[in-house]
Amino acid sequence: GRLKILSPKQIQIIEKYAEDEDWSVRIEVAKILGNFQNNSSKRILLKLANDQDELIRIEAYDSLSVFDTKDVEYALKKAIQTERKSLACSYAIMAWAEVVIARRRIPWKQSLFITNFKKKQRIQKSEHCLLNCCYAQYIFGRKKALKEILKLLKSDDIKCLGEMMDF
Repeated sequence: GRLKILSPKQIQIIEKYAEDEDWSVRIEVAKILGNFQNNSSKRILLKLANDQDELIRIEAYDSLSVFDTKDVEYALKKAIQTERKSLACSYAIMAWAEVVIARRRIPWKQSLFITNFKKKQRIQKSEHCLLNCCYAQYIFGRKKALKEILKLLKSDDIKCLGEMMDF
């Protein structure tokens, strides 16, 4: 099972590493913290979700998907709306959808948000974002989204196909 407790000393060390100049250290912190569902981990991950480096944000979004709390849902929804890098945005979409489902929120309201968001030009240009918007719609109960997901399987974008393997 997942470890739930970090000692105050461990938290202090992790907080220091979360601010390290070396991006590879910060990315490892973001990966590791997904294994600890507690307020300290969540706080650090929310900070890393605003890192200047896209890869750090991607890992932070991914790790935040295990927290079924209102503040994480809100932070991920905000990230979806403000994230300018399409791959990072796609991870925020997937993480947000998983948090919404874990919180047992009303899926049709969330589906309406993602359906409207999917229409944005910057999302239409990104197969990563389109794929994860469709994934969100599908897990929110819009079964027709599966047809769109299957269409994206024909994509030449290897990264997009790699994401399909995560389903």
